[in-house]
Amino acid sequence: MDKKYIPPKAAVINATLGLKLRSKYHRGGLSIKEALKQGIDSGVTRAHQIISEKPLSIEIIKKMARFNRHRKNFRPEIKLKDGGPTAGTIAWLLWGGDEGINWALNFKDTP
Repeated sequence: MDKKYIPPKAAVINATLGLKLRSKYHRGGLSIKEALKQGIDSGVTRAHQIISEKPLSIEIIKKMARFNRHRKNFRPEIKLKDGGPTAGTIAWLLWGGDEGINWALNFKDTP
């Protein structure tokens, strides 16, 4: 795989922030264990894959594109009682945020 399979730097920054916020506020995105129980992908897993800055498979990029259905849950302007962001905002960041999802949506697997 070549460089085009590597998420943009902004997606890496978003995923890193998502993990920090999830750790601090204990919400947003499914843990690996929770996701396995539901038979779906984990936001935590995806964040670690994005942060690794290694090429992603076409399958993972397509999953990121499908995560676009959760865009409506990204509401950074909303703060909860503890001052932190909503679970939806954190989950969105775990998947690379706008930059990661837009990259996946526009990804072309052609030379």
